[in-house]
Amino acid sequence: MPTYTAWGAPITFSWELEGNTARILQWFAPPNAPATWLQMSQEERTAFFVKNVGPQWRKKKSDPGICYDDFVNVSPVPWVKLTQEVWFETWEMQCTAPFPDTLEGLFHQLDTVREAFPSDRNDFQVHIVFALPEEEGPRKLYSALLTALFSQLNDYAMAKLYGKQADIIQDRFYGASTVNCMALFNSLMTGDELEVNKASGYKFNFVGMRKNYDTPNKIGLEIREGWSTQYDKFKSLMTRVVGMLGAMEKETTYAVKASPPSDARPFTLFQHLEFIRTRQPESIGGPEAESLGALLPGAQYTDCDGLLYREAIRLVEVALDNDRVKKVPFPQTKVNAQRKLERLVEPPGVLYERWRKALLPWELHPAFDGNMFAQQGILVARMKLKGALARYLLGMEQGRVAPDDGFVHGQVKSFFESTRLFRYL
Repeated sequence: MPTYTAWGAPITFSWELEGNTARILQWFAPPNAPATWLQMSQEERTAFFVKNVGPQWRKKKSDPGICYDDFVNVSPVPWVKLTQEVWFETWEMQCTAPFPDTLEGLFHQLDTVREAFPSDRNDFQVHIVFALPEEEGPRKLYSALLTALFSQLNDYAMAKLYGKQADIIQDRFYGASTVNCMALFNSLMTGDELEVNKASGYKFNFVGMRKNYDTPNKIGLEIREGWSTQYDKFKSLMTRVVGMLGAMEKETTYAVKASPPSDARPFTLFQHLEFIRTRQPESIGGPEAESLGALLPGAQYTDCDGLLYREAIRLVEVALDNDRVKKVPFPQTKVNAQRKLERLVEPPGVLYERWRKALLPWELHPAFDGNMFAQQGILVARMKLKGALARYLLGMEQGRVAPDDGFVHGQVKSFFESTRLFRYL
């Protein structure tokens, strides 16, 4: 049976798979492919691509030539198409209408594609799509609940992944949400466009909030498989999110974690949203250095907090100096980091706010209400984090410590690793 939200809107599903491997030639053929394409081996198809397609490859869509938009579906299934990603070494496979309207239908498509593309299968992006209520009262309620769900999903993923992978903290296209929750709520209420192609927008998160699907009034949650690389857990997460959408109400308690600890206090989406809205990250502290204000935008940061912002600026500048070369069989392209940064808004500020997520007073989150042991553990971990950051930042400022591109990332990782906050969210 079709799937519905708590307010009666049908839910549909779509997905994309990004990749850069030659295996795509098994399911899609270039427009100049010979009639014998289906009888050719993988090696023969790749050789044809390199010789006859590569020289005609477009560097941008306005150029003459060939790109993945021009490829033809020769796969065993009719519900896929191929498009060209922004970075021209990357293809994107998408499902086509009619879109699945059940989790079973979605999982059937994902299973089929994963089996055919094993080396690319951790790059799925799944969209859970629906329309908001038209009436003002219900729209206000569910816009607020969806804002809270967006925040909780991303905070869970952040706490889980930042405790495992320090380098993901500076991934500008994939990470913790630092957006203003009220701005998102207002956009949902008014139907305004959502900023999606900016690090400070709603797309480049572990879970994105998207708009403008097949009709202008639809929105969707975009769940990226990369932060839940165990496929069964990825499917379990989507099942829980869809279940929440179907039972979403003001007083409903919800944990992203499938099996929270026995000492975790149940809390509502609104309680989580209230915590994120009203609690501020603690200052690192350290001796005041008023002269630092002149180095920072608006002279709004001083002492170690200002030095932390300056460290974010330094790491973004380091990223600018590092060109990224994708080693793919076709086509060979070089992507300059500057081109990516041109699409972002204040990347140092985004990185700075991601670090500061670890400085929130998480012991005051409703999930830890009455749990003095867990609260004390969080307090100790945060004090240790602040001390380590202060020593590093002041040491650099005084010339006693050399810059370390991974130091702050590593300290934030240690905080989430030791507290294991994600289990309570």
